[in-house]
Amino acid sequence: MKYLLVLLLFSLTSVSGKENHRITGITKYHSPLLFSEDDEPKESFWKRVTFGGNIGLQFGNPTNILLSPAIGYIPKGKLFKDKLMFGIGATYMYQKIKLGGFNYEANIYGGRTFIRYVIIQNFFTYLEHELLNAPVYAGVEKERRWVNSVFLGGGYLLKITDKGGIMISILYNLAWTPIHPLYSSPWNVRIGFML
Repeated sequence: MKYLLVLLLFSLTSVSGKENHRITGITKYHSPLLFSEDDEPKESFWKRVTFGGNIGLQFGNPTNILLSPAIGYIPKGKLFKDKLMFGIGATYMYQKIKLGGFNYEANIYGGRTFIRYVIIQNFFTYLEHELLNAPVYAGVEKERRWVNSVFLGGGYLLKITDKGGIMISILYNLAWTPIHPLYSSPWNVRIGFML
């Protein structure tokens, strides 16, 4: 009877410790009858969210200003092991070019979605779909149009935090043509960050 009372008292203490996690060391050597695999502490959604983007400045002729903030999410799971990140971003570009008697000035804006997957250590692959609204010359007239770009490539992530760091990437624009209204080359080199 004495042993039964001690066992009951110990069980009640273990169960109450399970609810508020104040008993230390007991979860290391727990009985599968008292605890389940779902008893791991729940991780906050915001611990898996990253913020960052790209910033670019060039003054003179031409003048280019780029602001492209982004927000990403790293899903939890055994399949990806914190290597996958997907997200969205906004883009604003200001361009001013003087060429002979021709003056070109444009405000370009839009958004993007992206996926990044770390392959080996800090090397990653990257896929992005970008949709920007820009002034485009159709013959002599200038009109605003949505310009589509699809970037595919990879790069290196210099880790600063558990979730991110500085990214250097080389991307190829799959939607590029020699008369592309925004990019003079299909290749795009970027330096950005996600923290």
